[in-house]
Amino acid sequence: EFSPDMGASCPACHGQEEGKLADGTCSTDSEDDAQVADWIGLSHAGEAQGLASVAEESAEDPDALDGESSSVVSADQSEQNDDTRAIAESHRPSRIPADDPSFVKNDAKKKNRKKSGTLRKVLLLRHGQTDANKTGKDVLDPFLADSGRQQAKSWTGHIGRFGAKLVLISPLRRAVETACIALEGTRVPLRICRHAREQFWDDLYNTLGSPERMNRLLLELPRGTDVQGAFEALTPQADDPVDERESVECLRRTLMQCKESSVMVVSHQGTISKLTGKNVENCELLECDLRRSGRLRVVRRYLPP
Repeated sequence: EFSPDMGASCPACHGQEEGKLADGTCSTDSEDDAQVADWIGLSHAGEAQGLASVAEESAEDPDALDGESSSVVSADQSEQNDDTRAIAESHRPSRIPADDPSFVKNDAKKKNRKKSGTLRKVLLLRHGQTDANKTGKDVLDPFLADSGRQQAKSWTGHIGRFGAKLVLISPLRRAVETACIALEGTRVPLRICRHAREQFWDDLYNTLGSPERMNRLLLELPRGTDVQGAFEALTPQADDPVDERESVECLRRTLMQCKESSVMVVSHQGTISKLTGKNVENCELLECDLRRSGRLRVVRRYLPP
């Protein structure tokens, strides 16, 4: 995935579908390389081979596989064993169980996720597919494609079972559409969050629109009139982050400051990757523990139902 940190150009991957990595060598940011190396090349088709690689890497270097620097692990050795045990499972995307409405609660008990180092649960949902995802064309703040709306709709009636108490939404239209469609029928508060936007701000694809344009869209969407914060999120402020990296850190701080026990963020591949070191498919959901250190540990991954 192309990043402004990589330099002037990255012909191997820039211009491809949003969030798709061509290989594991295009980033010059060593920390980001370590974070994404464990997921590059892991596809649904090659899942068995990828998981074998995961187990081998876990035995050799659990710290690198977990996507965290050695300094973080050294600061909290008690987290290392927990993270290593969860690695293989967190790499395997699964389907949400169809007939077990208590699966999230039971899974939390099995993993003993309520420990002193965890602030809250964070659910990261990537938006559904756009035509630009399929063609690679850089178009202005695109809508969901029909396939993307179907992906979002597949979560309707299921996503509420994860127990989010607040949903933060990127101010880009594809994320807003995804959130409103997926969360139809729920009562969880919906708020647009400027810092949940995608990376690569110079691309038309990630250019924010106006509050007026967003309000017109919201009138057409299920739960659209429940969405708060459009004007604030789409109006430039004096204290706005100066670049993409700072924006991600602002989102991380927002998650740490939330009072809710479980927060969902409807966002984008680039931003989710920066937060977790993981690549995600369109409308894939990552269930994470937010640690007191600010790091997000992926507990489990879910494909659209």
